Amino acid sequence: IQTFSQELRLVSSADQRFRYVAGAYLLLTDRADTIRATWELPTGSAFDCGPNNPTDFATCNGLFNSTQNEQDNTAWALFASTDFDLSDTLTLTAALRYDEDSREVTRIDGPTVDTFGQGIGSCDSAADPENCNPAGTKIDQTFSAFQPKLSLAWKPSSDLTLYGTYARGFRSGGFNASGALLTDSYDKEILDSYEIGLKSIALDNRLRLSSAVFFEDYQNAQQFEFDGNVFVQSLYNIPKSEIYGLEANIELAVSQNLLLSVGLGWMDSEIVEFDPQIFDRLQSELIARTANTVKLPAGTAQAFARRFKGEHLPLFAHKTANVGLEYKRSLPSLGGRSFTTRMDYNYFGDRYWWIDGQDVQDEVNLLEANVGIELIDNLELSLWCKNCTDEV
Repeated sequence: IQTFSQELRLVSSADQRFRYVAGAYLLLTDRADTIRATWELPTGSAFDCGPNNPTDFATCNGLFNSTQNEQDNTAWALFASTDFDLSDTLTLTAALRYDEDSREVTRIDGPTVDTFGQGIGSCDSAADPENCNPAGTKIDQTFSAFQPKLSLAWKPSSDLTLYGTYARGFRSGGFNASGALLTDSYDKEILDSYEIGLKSIALDNRLRLSSAVFFEDYQNAQQFEFDGNVFVQSLYNIPKSEIYGLEANIELAVSQNLLLSVGLGWMDSEIVEFDPQIFDRLQSELIARTANTVKLPAGTAQAFARRFKGEHLPLFAHKTANVGLEYKRSLPSLGGRSFTTRMDYNYFGDRYWWIDGQDVQDEVNLLEANVGIELIDNLELSLWCKNCTDEV
């Protein structure tokens, strides 16, 4: 992969009623992909059979699948964000960003083989142009989006801020590697987020509190899929889903030397609409690979019967919590050098592995710790661990 990126910004002074930042961004990417899947003996002996329809995996090894792609991507953006003090207590934030991402993929080693779940095979690009692309085939598409943001913050006192925000986010679409069974390409993501929250200070600046509730309207969420039958990683879109929840964070200076921080998060998600073509491909793949003696789990069958409507989005924690303690003091014996120790506990729960919602990761409890001492100016020695209890 070779990339070039450049951003230029124009920023106003921060001590005026109307403040702004504006700029432009450019990203050029050239990427070459080679994906090879092979079977071989543990000794790594040379290939001694063809790639099509092997019958004896004990003695046969060889090239299973090989694809090569070249990608040429050009992305650019223009953006501006402004803050305007409507009064001494009221600030309006307005922003707009435009992104455009042009992507071109050249299939180098065609033909691209669509094996309909078999994982091996060949095709004739002249007889079957829909499922078999000749070598050198180019596909290209441009993804773009306007992303507005509007926020209003009210600060009735120096200790309290209330705010409401609407913002749109964008992630570009793209193309899957040759041989992806579900789809050759995936569309851009658009996420509209609505948030209401507060930030406050109390107890003579010893207590800081922030909390928010939010709702996110998610269009074309990009879902990752690994197909073990053809060893291809790919993305597809879930047309419509929703995420909503709340979060809160507290920092309390228990004493001059001891700081306590606590964070809580709760989210729920729901698939509102699923792509019928992706659904049909998923269902046909499962039917093709499931023998009569191996039935789908009841929950998975029910999720398919609902066409995944109402299921959770996978791969992120719906419940989170963290608690941190930091102790810091000066040591007279070291000429007032600082001594710091910190411990953090993090909890993650309800992470769903797939869109049927049947397999849920057990709750994860992680402990981190750090002890540091300032030896001289600009030099600190620290001892730390992550996942100190060796949680698997």
